[in-house]
Amino acid sequence: IVKDNGQGMTQEQLASLFSLQKQPARGTAGEKGAGLGMVICNEYASLLGSTLTVTSTPSAGTTFSMTFKAKHIPEPSSPEKETISVLSPPPPPMEETDEEKNEAGEEKKKEHIVVVDDDQTFSLYLKDYLKKHFEVHSFTSPSAGLSFIKQQIPDVAVIDLNMPGMDGITLCRHLREDRLTSHIPLIILTSHDDDSFRKEGFMAGIDDYLTKPFNEELLLVRIRNLLDIRNALRRKTMKELLSPQGMEGMNAADTDFLQQFTQCVMENITDAQLGIDHLVEKLSMSRAQLYRKIHALTGQGVYEVIKVIRLKEAARLLSEENLSPSEVAYKVGFKNVAHFSRSFTQFFGVSPGKYKK
Repeated sequence: IVKDNGQGMTQEQLASLFSLQKQPARGTAGEKGAGLGMVICNEYASLLGSTLTVTSTPSAGTTFSMTFKAKHIPEPSSPEKETISVLSPPPPPMEETDEEKNEAGEEKKKEHIVVVDDDQTFSLYLKDYLKKHFEVHSFTSPSAGLSFIKQQIPDVAVIDLNMPGMDGITLCRHLREDRLTSHIPLIILTSHDDDSFRKEGFMAGIDDYLTKPFNEELLLVRIRNLLDIRNALRRKTMKELLSPQGMEGMNAADTDFLQQFTQCVMENITDAQLGIDHLVEKLSMSRAQLYRKIHALTGQGVYEVIKVIRLKEAARLLSEENLSPSEVAYKVGFKNVAHFSRSFTQFFGVSPGKYKK
């Protein structure tokens, strides 16, 4: 039981005490919090199998109480009764069922979300909620969050506006100006419900904006919407690769990166051995960063995108140049004409010979 003799609460305030839907009331000294303390306490009480109750009288004070269920813990066995076999091997590990294997596979496919908020309690609360749906990493240090995002290139970043050392707007600008992270959808969280802050955020390149306190389900919907938009843009990019329409909807940094990548491939398109090492040197990034960036923009791996560029250039040559399919195959970096023909037919739905006609 925890009891105080403070200003107390009205019945209306008590009704919304464990909800994120309403702004919290001011305290006795005029202080104002984020409205999360009691929500988190209630969640922990539920996880522990206990009940959190509250009674309050205006101008008289408030009483909180938690009730726990007693649990019987058996006494440990006496040493005389314990037997340890040194001859019998341990039982073999249980094999995973097909369902467990499928679930493990799904876990690997979870989108990666990063939360950056200097309020550790709030940051952990968000991480605990979002980890049911995504792979989540949380940071209370803006600089640590920025470093991690540049290395891991997550699918979405959720960033608090007011942080010491580097505010959320500055962090978002860093991410938008770096071609490694310029594509990442950004959501700003803030306690400021003011159009001027929204304007500043959108000018810095954020994709969405939520005012604290908020319903966590609303955040989940916003994240999923941004992921859906990103996936639609990936499909469009791959479908219209090498055409100006393929880069519509991208910001300037992403457009510039994809143009540089495509140019590197086109300059070496006759080289059947063109690989990652040449591209990372030209683009000044690590292998892992190149893989993640290309996948983020196209939904495909680096070699798959190179192959699509080869095939689309082959289609152009067949249409515009007086070349045979075998000549085109070598010009776009295929050593084996049969392999080229199979790949072309699979991609375009028609053989190179028929495409030329």
